[in-house]
Amino acid sequence: MRTGPTLDGIHLVRRLEVLAERRADIASKRAFLVTDEPAPSEQDILDDEARELARTCAPFAGAWAAANAGHHVVALDGAGDPLTEPTRDLPALIEMWREHPDRWAGVPCGELYDRAATLVVGEDARRWLRETAVRPREPGWVKDPALRDDPAPVRDLLSVQQWWVQYNPRRTEPWATIQLPMGSQGDATAQRLVRPPTSSAVVHVWRWPVGRELPAGRLQLPGEIRVLGAVPVDGAHVQVPVNGASVDMVVASFPHAHSAAPDWLAAALSAAEAGPAPPTWRWPHWRGFRASPYDVLDSVL
Repeated sequence: MRTGPTLDGIHLVRRLEVLAERRADIASKRAFLVTDEPAPSEQDILDDEARELARTCAPFAGAWAAANAGHHVVALDGAGDPLTEPTRDLPALIEMWREHPDRWAGVPCGELYDRAATLVVGEDARRWLRETAVRPREPGWVKDPALRDDPAPVRDLLSVQQWWVQYNPRRTEPWATIQLPMGSQGDATAQRLVRPPTSSAVVHVWRWPVGRELPAGRLQLPGEIRVLGAVPVDGAHVQVPVNGASVDMVVASFPHAHSAAPDWLAAALSAAEAGPAPPTWRWPHWRGFRASPYDVLDSVL
């Protein structure tokens, strides 16, 4: 009967020695790898904490993004005014949104932060802005009879615009899967699927006009015109009065760069008086994740 190879005592001892050497080598390498790995820094721990909070809190995610872009950030109260002290410090931001997890974030305005922002909502407000932008005629101006049209010269606003668009959630099913019945019933179903007209608002952002004081809040001007205490960050939600109704809007952009406010417009805003805020104007509490502003823009444009 044929048998396999056998190990005598000497070979067996040598094999065990080799295995022991390999185990010792592996153990030393593991010890080297463990001891050579640097301990996480304080900044790494903070970043991990911020990422975890941003995953579960949409307002903090917007605040952290604005702070990383170099802006001071505040939490906004129900009227859109700063609720906390402005800061760019990450530990302070984390503490701020642990204390106010349902408040949206904004970047403060004012002479100290060299930023001014004016909200314009509704056709009356836009008409006032267009009329104010028309350059006055020089004394003694006479229309050239050779010109059929002689439009009034319009001055540039020199602003960076931030768009607020009406919040319209995406449909849960694509158009291709919707089966419409025939006849009048199908026409009625299609009519219900048509999106309603979408409202929008524009925030004009400038550098703060040197040597001028701007009245805060709503101004006694046609339509809804406000000098904001803070520019809301990307993704924030706000309820704005439009034609007597409260419309839920989402901030769809954030202006990082801005130019100096034109003197003629700064003078017009400075001359206006502050007015009472309508009861329908408010910044709602955040109660969970909603559609991103990019989804909203995609559904509107």
